[in-house]
Amino acid sequence: MTNSILTKLVELGEKKVGTHNNSMAMDIIEDQLRINIPEISISREQFQARSVTSSKPIIEYGTNNIEGILYDQTGIKNNCVIGKIYYAGKLLSSRKAKNVVGKIAVFDYSIIAHRVKQIKSSFAAGALGVIIVSRFDDMIQAGVGVDGRDEMCPIPAIGITKRQWAEIQSAKTKTLTIKYSATEIFLESNNIIGDFTTNPLTPRKIVIGAHFDSWFCGAQDNCVAVALACSIAEEIKKLSSIHSYKTNFRFIFWNAEEIGMQGSKYHVAHNSEVENYISYINLEMPVPTKGNKLNTILYSDHQIIKESISFFSSFKIGYLALPFNLVYKVTRTFPSDVDHFYKKQIPCITTFCNNSFYHTHSDKIDNIVMEKYDLIKKQIVEIILKIDNAHTIQ
Repeated sequence: MTNSILTKLVELGEKKVGTHNNSMAMDIIEDQLRINIPEISISREQFQARSVTSSKPIIEYGTNNIEGILYDQTGIKNNCVIGKIYYAGKLLSSRKAKNVVGKIAVFDYSIIAHRVKQIKSSFAAGALGVIIVSRFDDMIQAGVGVDGRDEMCPIPAIGITKRQWAEIQSAKTKTLTIKYSATEIFLESNNIIGDFTTNPLTPRKIVIGAHFDSWFCGAQDNCVAVALACSIAEEIKKLSSIHSYKTNFRFIFWNAEEIGMQGSKYHVAHNSEVENYISYINLEMPVPTKGNKLNTILYSDHQIIKESISFFSSFKIGYLALPFNLVYKVTRTFPSDVDHFYKKQIPCITTFCNNSFYHTHSDKIDNIVMEKYDLIKKQIVEIILKIDNAHTIQ
């Protein structure tokens, strides 16, 4: 089942139809749920996703120019920015914030310092624009610039390759001109909700979620998470013969995550059943890719989660190596669909793995360490069962 749904979703991504509100992707997910859990109730939650359609920005330096990409949701209020550049490295520290006032901040791409942080910190400091340099010589990392909790950022955020940045540096220019056109648009989008009632005597629900929109192929980000969520649903169904559930389960497949976590934002703000959620487990890039030492991290800093899962009590430094070669960390939120649940003070857990192929055409199935899939599923199902059994969660 895993390989079947994963392969189908990745194939859609390779055809560039795996993104926002693709009805084919939604049909695949719904079919998988119905086949494995005939009792499940499936619905679609419709919302309007805000995005930007834009031309490729032209960056002029001296007598030369290059083409970059304009990140979604950024820079729609201007179409020309002229300013001196300031190289900020991977993250703009508060100590150096004054250096970007009235300038264009240039960052190296970094998974640790997410693009959201880079752009928001630059805008807050008074920068005119942001340029993010890819980790690859010839491939631009695509993705959202500003998350869905805020209005669109009025300064442009541009992605360029390492090779293009080297050209700008070799020209020894201090001032750049960025020209572009961008228009705000709204897309009809849907979340998929699958309700599996295991205890009709209570309205309480444990929610497991994963986003199904992607950049390019999106095998690890986030097709494998969608497959994992479906697989967890199947496992919970199988265990119902030997486990007496105290709660019910809701599986939500988010849309428009890649353009600002808009599907989860809408759900938390408008779905009345959110008040019955006792915990939310967010599956974001849950299975590692080849060449990365870090396998899987589960994040949570909610006391109820820590109390219901005994190994959280041993956290001292922040990381804890467990059997199955998994790693867990207690932390605050990061840019993903978990954000809006966290803000609502719902107990949350979210997964994350390093991915050398993040937001590139190379994010394919062959680069995922699928041998870890069953181990990760087993660990997450055990956690779900512990949360379901926890008497402290009311």
